[in-house]
Amino acid sequence: MAQVEEISNDIRRFVFHPRKTHRYQHINPVVRFLIPLVLMAGVLASGDPLTFYIFTGLNIAAAAALQVLILFWSRFWKIALTVSIFTLGVRAFFEYGDHVVFNVGPLAVTQEGLASANWYVAMLLAVCAPLVLLTSILSLQDLSHALELLGARRQVCYVVINSARLIPELATRGKAVRDAQRSRGIQVEGSRLVKLKAVLPTIAPLVLSALSSVEERAVAMEVRGASITEIKGTRLIPQDKISGFGYLGIFVAALLSVFIGIGGRLLW
Repeated sequence: MAQVEEISNDIRRFVFHPRKTHRYQHINPVVRFLIPLVLMAGVLASGDPLTFYIFTGLNIAAAAALQVLILFWSRFWKIALTVSIFTLGVRAFFEYGDHVVFNVGPLAVTQEGLASANWYVAMLLAVCAPLVLLTSILSLQDLSHALELLGARRQVCYVVINSARLIPELATRGKAVRDAQRSRGIQVEGSRLVKLKAVLPTIAPLVLSALSSVEERAVAMEVRGASITEIKGTRLIPQDKISGFGYLGIFVAALLSVFIGIGGRLLW
């Protein structure tokens, strides 16, 4: 009996108090969710490119402090590079201006275009950085818990979580469909023309399988009581409540957001 009780205690300790291996796991999910978004709102309201770049750098520093720098950087640099190259090309070459810097064939790069490209690149990086940071420090379970504590209905949480899961699920299904079509003798790899011909045999089963899963998800929602609005559900794993330091952090972030937004418009 003593051994059974010891095993039961170990299981209870593991389920209700999971081990926290990263620093961000000691922070309440609501605090992790709100602070980057609140600060991002103030930074975007400032409209200052330098503030945008500083905020991007602070997000990188925050990722390092929260021990998710490798995960954060592996996602952020790809998005940042793609956004920067595309925005720089579009704004620099197609923004009208009187001060031409140099010409590339019929296209002219102007000082006004470079200034516009710099502003848009800085703004997009300031948007991408906190969002990528959120994906690095918030699991789907944490996101659902944060949304519920903020007053969102369970249906909304379900839609958000399944939308986040949709892309990796489609990627996995797409790979399975390509393997199945390849086993049937359909060529799905090769030149661009071959890949273009393989789009329809790949996309059609993928779309049909995605549509067939809608009913399964609806049944899953009913089984889990998503349509019940009178009774609030409880969680198997209880979540920590927001501490006083958490509320203080959100309050300070809101003050900083207001100060940065007003300062960007009026002070600098």
